[in-house]
Amino acid sequence: MLYYEKYASERLYSDIETKGLWDRVNSLGDVHCICNVVVDSETGADVVLLFHDKPEFDNVEVFDEFDNKTYVIPPRAGTLAEGFSFWSKVGTSGGKLSIHNCRTFDKPITEKVMPSCKIPFNTWEDTYVQSKVQWFDRPCPKGAKSAHGLNGYGLKFGIKKPPVTEWEHFTPYICHRVIEDCYIQKHTALFLDNEAVLLKKMGIDFKQALLVENYYAELCWQQELHGALVDVEHI
Repeated sequence: MLYYEKYASERLYSDIETKGLWDRVNSLGDVHCICNVVVDSETGADVVLLFHDKPEFDNVEVFDEFDNKTYVIPPRAGTLAEGFSFWSKVGTSGGKLSIHNCRTFDKPITEKVMPSCKIPFNTWEDTYVQSKVQWFDRPCPKGAKSAHGLNGYGLKFGIKKPPVTEWEHFTPYICHRVIEDCYIQKHTALFLDNEAVLLKKMGIDFKQALLVENYYAELCWQQELHGALVDVEHI
């Protein structure tokens, strides 16, 4: 597939949508879609690579009542399994998967439903971790629950995060949601990159701290999942 060769070594702004959180997602069938936005190095245009198993969603129109606009769902780039295969290719080609909160959701979900999909630790870029490391007490945008959440960044950049309340059934509107999330993710990642450059000019370099915090986030997730060792006899 052409996008393998053209985009696998690039930085992708990505997201997964599923039927629910960890306990609800147990197989590939519980994942709705994978979406990536990548900047084409030749044209400078954003390219949407959407993977799912519903070809009937291609070119379907979706009305978003929150901005009163109609969106057209782009034709999928491939099946869901091909989407994970593409992510695996990104991991072996020097590319990056820039995803908000990937350390405790997208990465473990990928490893759970596609154990053969081996993606190196450094391929994953978690902007949720980066946001907290660079400025833990950053102001929270009005209307957001968290200063570090993707919704807050969307409000900051004027991109409304399409709300979804029913996740059990996959719909074209969920495709619209994941695409908008990826656009918010792109703006978020670039904003945090610029912030990091400014901080470094001031003599504050978070590179090592960011690495430590990414490992810590994964360890916290493992503890949440499996519990912690305790001295039972002492207790």
